[in-house]
Amino acid sequence: MLLINAIFLVDKLRPVVPTVLLTGAWVPFASVSLGLGPISWVIPRKSWLWLNNRLYESYMRLCLFVFENVAAPRIHFYGDVEELQNRKESAIVLSNHQTNVPSLVDWVIIFMLSARHSSSGFEYGLRFLMKYVIHYAPLYGWYTVQHGFVYVRRTGFISDPLHKQFQYLRSLPEPFWFHIFPEGTRFNRRKPKPIEESIQFCAQKNLPQFKNVLVPRTGGFIMALNELRNELACIYDVTIGYSQTRLPNRNGIAPNMFEFFSSPTEEKDLHLHIRRYEIKDIPTSTENVKQWLYERFIEKDRLMQTFYEEGRFPDLVIQNAPHPPLSRHLLPFLVYVGALVLPIFSSNIRSVYLGTIAMSPILLAWLHIRGCV
Repeated sequence: MLLINAIFLVDKLRPVVPTVLLTGAWVPFASVSLGLGPISWVIPRKSWLWLNNRLYESYMRLCLFVFENVAAPRIHFYGDVEELQNRKESAIVLSNHQTNVPSLVDWVIIFMLSARHSSSGFEYGLRFLMKYVIHYAPLYGWYTVQHGFVYVRRTGFISDPLHKQFQYLRSLPEPFWFHIFPEGTRFNRRKPKPIEESIQFCAQKNLPQFKNVLVPRTGGFIMALNELRNELACIYDVTIGYSQTRLPNRNGIAPNMFEFFSSPTEEKDLHLHIRRYEIKDIPTSTENVKQWLYERFIEKDRLMQTFYEEGRFPDLVIQNAPHPPLSRHLLPFLVYVGALVLPIFSSNIRSVYLGTIAMSPILLAWLHIRGCV
């Protein structure tokens, strides 16, 4: 009986382990980043970017080890996935939004796509448009601003910090992806207020009523497009469908991290529909860009309706796609696990980590002093 209880407890704790690992890994990650900082003063910028990219990539691949190799969802690709796989290019990536920040699942799906962008993967190239409040997250907020994430307030854009971040992205000597959730908040049937507000907005603007997505907020997308257009090759429009949202009593409610890990494999299918739009085909006037984005979400709403009714999107290209090789993700996992175990045996490492944690408010204050947020 004791053994049965132990097995049951381990199974119940299974989702807790990745949460602790992915959160705790930010301490050694930030410690290494702080240690590498002075190197940027004495080596060429291209060499520094290469080092920083490898560090960022290591954490992204840790996430992919947890969400792909451990959770092992079945992934199905629709639409223009072959173009995504065969090119390495700068792009804005748009997607619908169904899970909240602690769950990470929507974000990690974009990681999964970046890992399949070109033969060698592209995790280091990902940047995100994020809610302003997230930059307060200890260590995470400080580093991601340094790496080119853009944080925006709902009450209005403060131009100088945003221009600085976009200038950084424009100065990169390498391709990048800039991801945006245009809805601004997640679509969740348990929270009817944003859905009601979306319906009211559609009525005011004579738009079709969205049933499965929220009306997109156009400001962040227009700003990013205006700032980055000359560097972009295309826009990828991604529609995400979770098989768990079709289960009885789910009613279109996306899984959180715990549900994603705890569900049986046959319930963890991910359906990803991709459309690629050449940047030269995107309108230039503000009103036409707004209409273009509304049209993408009208189509996205139709795609989601098809998914809920049929369990799939149209234009299937790859069914049950293979996961990236374990060899790509295993080493980062082992390194971060080792880094988290080291303080148990080394007082020096403990001191370094405690010092990194203690510096978190100072680093945040430094971002504000420099006018980065």
